[in-house]
Amino acid sequence: MTMTRVKSFLASLEAPLLIFPVLLTICVATTYLFGGHLSAWHWWGSVIAILGLCALRKQWKAGGIFLCFLAGLWLLTGISLYISHIDYLCYHFPGIRLLTQGWNPVTQSTLADLEQMGVSLQECNRYHVMLLSKAVWYFTASAYTFTQTPFNLLFPLFAFLFCTAAMQLWRMLNFTHWSVRLLACALLWNTVIPSDILVDSVVMLAGIGLLCAMVRTLRGDKGVFLPLIVFSFWMMNAKLPGLLTCFVFWICFSVAWLIRSDAVF
Repeated sequence: MTMTRVKSFLASLEAPLLIFPVLLTICVATTYLFGGHLSAWHWWGSVIAILGLCALRKQWKAGGIFLCFLAGLWLLTGISLYISHIDYLCYHFPGIRLLTQGWNPVTQSTLADLEQMGVSLQECNRYHVMLLSKAVWYFTASAYTFTQTPFNLLFPLFAFLFCTAAMQLWRMLNFTHWSVRLLACALLWNTVIPSDILVDSVVMLAGIGLLCAMVRTLRGDKGVFLPLIVFSFWMMNAKLPGLLTCFVFWICFSVAWLIRSDAVF
């Protein structure tokens, strides 16, 4: 009975952790499409939406834990600093800084616009700033309005993706002893802990979460649709190689699904 309650609680908590980053990123991107700018209401509006979802589903404990999670995120980003990688200094940090200062990458997409924002074109890779996929930047810049620590590129998003990917891994290994599942989650942390790989960690975590969700789907588990969509979203939007890898994953998953359904051979 206790394990059943734990599984039910984790299932209720998983949805807010999966939905919040995607909801926030889409809100920011939509604002840019209509000529707006980043502001604190993106973050807090998304928080209110998640709490409203928890209230609608009468999952009060999940809403409370979600708020505690955000508090822990604020503390974690305040005591941690990762800025060593050259890619970060050349275009990730300048891009995030510009977003926090009111840059709209949709309506201000020329070199002249960047110069007007005070960007030194000799100190950053301006073409990367203009052309790279910006989903991670959107989330990180919005998280800055809450954490006030723009240097931590990965930590805000890493916290959400690691927890949700670990949940998928834990459930995929539900036939094993709890110690084995705990060891697997520890190995996951050791594999993708944010250091110099930066955005690559987002792709790796989303890829691991997506693979675990696909295995659970093929096994017949229920309630896996949301993880499939969310992890695919981050793989496709974090980095171009992630988009290509996600496509390969879905091709393999589709073939495996057809074989499982006796539609082939």
